[in-house]
Amino acid sequence: MSNNDAIRSKVEAIDSVVRRFSDDIDTFKTDVSSKIDEVDNALGRLSNVWEGTLQQNFDEKMRARQSQMRSALHRAGALKDKLDGIAAEMRAMLDILNAAGEDA
Repeated sequence: MSNNDAIRSKVEAIDSVVRRFSDDIDTFKTDVSSKIDEVDNALGRLSNVWEGTLQQNFDEKMRARQSQMRSALHRAGALKDKLDGIAAEMRAMLDILNAAGEDA
């Protein structure tokens, strides 16, 4: 195996890992967002049958937790964007390596 082939193989492996991780983040974001929506719906239904200070305190705490989860989803989205940028760089490197292999 030539150096070019070895480098290409390693870049392809890195590209594959980065792409899978990016896809996993998408799945995570979708799943968590769906669960947050379910909690929103449940809180709405609960407020129809439960009133008072305890309900308000519970609702406030749950909304604060949801806010934290949404913030985590935002950070996950930023990480996915970075990973997608790295994947684009890996594809560009592979194009260069493939072109160099054709020239040889």
